[in-house]
Amino acid sequence: MRFLAILVLLAGCKGAEAPEAKCEAKCTAKVASNCSDKQCSRGCAFILDRIIEREDDNVLACMGKTKGCDDPQWAECAAAIGVHATGAPPTNEQSVGPAKSTEDEQE
Repeated sequence: MRFLAILVLLAGCKGAEAPEAKCEAKCTAKVASNCSDKQCSRGCAFILDRIIEREDDNVLACMGKTKGCDDPQWAECAAAIGVHATGAPPTNEQSVGPAKSTEDEQE
């Protein structure tokens, strides 16, 4: 009985496509002149955090402009986009709050 229940569950589950797989497909289509399928696969695994941040299209656009498709190029493109472009960690102004004015300090 358990076996049948497990089969029913597995048959009903449709696996969602992994984020890296979507990135690999985009990479193969957009950056085919620079990167092989294997390099796209490795690069998309390398930039998984940027994929989660939905910055993969920007990284792939950068990769289309680079010479080569190795780890250093992926790292350079991943660091050059989004909130990480300044080299500093992202800030959350809401958690920090507004800056105090000099009048508040004098009181």
